Amino acid sequence: MSPVAVTDAQLARLRHFILLDVATSLTAVVVMSLLNLVAIRNLWLLAATAMVLVAAVLIAMGLRPLARGDAEAGVMWVAVGNWAIAMSAAAIATFSWPVQQLAALLPVMVAAPYVSRNRFRVILLISIAVSVVAAALGLVQDFTGLTDDLADWVAPTILIMFTPFMSVLVALAGRSAAAALSDALDESLTAAELLRESRRRLVAAADSERRRIERDLHDGAQARLIGMSLQISLAREQCLTDTAAAQATLDAIRSEVRHAQDDMRALVRGLHPPVLTQRGLAPAIRAAIANTVNPYRDLVHDVGRHDAAVESAIYFCCLEALQNVAKHTPPETEVTVTLSLADSTLILVVADGGPGFVPVTRDGAGLVNMADRIGAAGGTFALDTRPGSGTRIEARVPARREAGRRDEAPLSANSRVSVEG
Repeated sequence: MSPVAVTDAQLARLRHFILLDVATSLTAVVVMSLLNLVAIRNLWLLAATAMVLVAAVLIAMGLRPLARGDAEAGVMWVAVGNWAIAMSAAAIATFSWPVQQLAALLPVMVAAPYVSRNRFRVILLISIAVSVVAAALGLVQDFTGLTDDLADWVAPTILIMFTPFMSVLVALAGRSAAAALSDALDESLTAAELLRESRRRLVAAADSERRRIERDLHDGAQARLIGMSLQISLAREQCLTDTAAAQATLDAIRSEVRHAQDDMRALVRGLHPPVLTQRGLAPAIRAAIANTVNPYRDLVHDVGRHDAAVESAIYFCCLEALQNVAKHTPPETEVTVTLSLADSTLILVVADGGPGFVPVTRDGAGLVNMADRIGAAGGTFALDTRPGSGTRIEARVPARREAGRRDEAPLSANSRVSVEG
């Protein structure tokens, strides 16, 4: 089960809660120790003091996993410590059962933002059970005799003293849950706004691409077809008067047909390379790497076939990254391309040893396009670069296998396929 992702602010709030919980437990240890010295000598009171001290240590143990970002483990230590206090104190000092019910239910209040749904159900059920047992222990006959041995003023004084502590803990747990909900809402609103911006950029990019295709067709294949139409009319007239000239005109038309075919092939490759459709992501990326002008390291693994949108997003992200390397680094700069599949996630890494850059100082259209493509496929895009340290882009997209597709044998890394981006 994967741990719940938490922010630094949430970790800080949980750390403050644990410290206050430990402080409350240690305060109880001090109070019970003083009672044993000045009010009553009782072995059961010493046992309760020792149990609360052990529970305080258990709660403090939650700080260790918290230091490495594991909030769920930290919450479990807090839960075990508070359950131990509730059970032992309610059994020995029966008068304290109302406070111990709060201690038993406290883990439920603090756990919600930090643990998975299944783990929260477990904590909820155990907390309810401990709370019921604590109440039962407090209401049955005092088998230790501690309550009867205490002076009349001791029990109400202890309850009044620790009620503020428990109230602060409850309030802090509630505040943590409310803050976590507010953070989640802010993140959702931010993600929604980023999604809207990304969609606007994708629509604008699609319109720009459509205009480019229209321009390429108008200036390329369409212009050649119009010229061939005129040449065919000329050849028709020449056939009646000058067959040699007609033959030369037909040869020129044949040449124009070849050029028109080349234009159309280049246009189609730019839209969606055939190797990607026919052979899959790994062969297409190997072909793109083989066509780069830079020396390269091919660490592309065969990852099988996946949803067409996923393959396109990763392929064109790789292509854009390779073009950026060719455009912004010296020709001798080596580029390393890695493609792998791990934990149902496709991972693309393109790294170079070039000069690097400060991202805000460069036109970021290409980087934004890569991020938008990966984001539209449900993935994440990360850029790591600084002057003098090269550039590394990493794209992660959840793998979605397309129904009906079968894996194909990859192309050789030496196969050079013309790829237009």
